[in-house]
Formats: sequence, structure tokens, C-alpha cells
Amino acid sequence: MLKFVKKDVVRRTISKVEDQADINHKTVQTVVTAVFDSLKELMLDSPEVEFRIELRNFGVFEIKRTSPKLHASKMSPQRVIRIAPHRRVLFRPGGDLRGVLRQPLKE
Repeated sequence: MLKFVKKDVVRRTISKVEDQADINHKTVQTVVTAVFDSLKELMLDSPEVEFRIELRNFGVFEIKRTSPKLHASKMSPQRVIRIAPHRRVLFRPGGDLRGVLRQPLKE
């Protein structure tokens, strides 16, 4: 499976804006890092447990609370383990992105 990292986002952003503005690699890297850090801070510092971060024409990050669960231990199936409630992140692509992702793949 192919994996992209933040460095790939920085490179792609540089290639898109280098014709429009005189921006160097360090500036773009700082901006991309700031955007990701801001999203992370929004998720961590929200006063609500469940909320949404909407990025128009891209998608929606939904943060939802999970309920507490009881599961059997893998090592000792007779023993029950309590899983505490926590938050999970769901991503739903926006209309533009969803349209591109739903196009048939070339074989």
C-alpha cells in the first residue's frame, strides 16, 4: 500500500504555488505544519466531546464518543475486560472529493 506523509503534502503544495508566489520550501512547510497543528488543537481542546470540523469542498471530520464496552480477554476468555469510553475520528469526504473518489478505477 502506498503511503503519503506530510513531506509529500509540502512538496505538492510547493509545486502548486511556486508559479503564483515567491515562496520557499521552509515557508510552505511552516504553513502546512501550522494547519495540521491547528486541526489537532481543535480536536484536543474542544469543550464538547462530540463535534465536527467542516472544510468546505474537502470533507468533514466528525469526532464522536464511543460507549464503554465489555470484552472477553484474548489470553483468558473467562475474564472480562472493561474498555473505557474514548473519542474516535471519522472522515467523510465532501462533494467534490467524493465525486472523484467514486469514479471507476482503470484496470
